[in-house]
Amino acid sequence: MKTSTDFILTTHVGSLPRPKALEEKLLKQEMGVLSEEEAATMPAEVSDAVKWAVQRQRDMGITVIDDGEMSKYAYSTYARQRMTGLTGSDQMLAISDIMDFPEFAKRMKLEIKTPACVGPVSYLETDALRADIANLQAALAGSGAEEGVRRQNIRHRSRRKLAECGPRLGLGFRRRACGVASADARWSFA
Repeated sequence: MKTSTDFILTTHVGSLPRPKALEEKLLKQEMGVLSEEEAATMPAEVSDAVKWAVQRQRDMGITVIDDGEMSKYAYSTYARQRMTGLTGSDQMLAISDIMDFPEFAKRMKLEIKTPACVGPVSYLETDALRADIANLQAALAGSGAEEGVRRQNIRHRSRRKLAECGPRLGLGFRRRACGVASADARWSFA
């Protein structure tokens, strides 16, 4: 894990701007209308976008770099594509704070429905996750960046141990959809 006593390590949270063509394909994928031809070109487009995002972060002085969520349309909806037990609800995604920016709101395509838990949650497959990791690793290697972001909890390998130590570490616990207890995530770096 990267540490520093000489300066503050920096990162960011959330999506970075995507190429317009990729953004449009991600929206089509989210809506379930992506053609096979479009799907075939997406891996290369995502890989190129991740390389751009990593290099841009490096150029700006970000010290802990991520993939800018290039393979995902929205953090709040992509889990449906990777996990069972989640589906679109009847509620539309409500992003009230962007209404002051009509052009941006128009681009966000607010017809996206929020995910809802309808059954047991488990991974469908890990191919998309593995592709995200491979894209980030390749982009990091090509950029000269030392480290990227990854989720991990090295000290507390069990949920029980994390629950015992969580309050001391400032971790909040909350109930999530389907009654699954979850700790607020802590980030470490690889």
